[in-house]
Amino acid sequence: MVSRSPTCTRDRYSSSIYSCTKVVDLNIAGQLEAWGLSTQDLVSDEMDRCREVADVAARIGAEGIRWSSATGSGQSIAIFFEQLRPGSHADIVRAL
Repeated sequence: MVSRSPTCTRDRYSSSIYSCTKVVDLNIAGQLEAWGLSTQDLVSDEMDRCREVADVAARIGAEGIRWSSATGSGQSIAIFFEQLRPGSHADIVRAL
């Protein structure tokens, strides 16, 4: 897990700002493999393996997970709102 500074994400549907202290960042070299995932897992229609990893990450205290978008353009993040620690936040700025 890595510490994150305030980050802003934007796509055509929404904008959000988040600052979390414990995020599993699957974009860091070796992290997919360390979590038992492959790039194919991230683009597959079958999501069971990714859900299992998310459950484990939440159980060990992660506030979210970041990974490369399945489209190959951009990044995705899942925030576990119930896991946010004091000082961490995730705010949706705009949504459609």
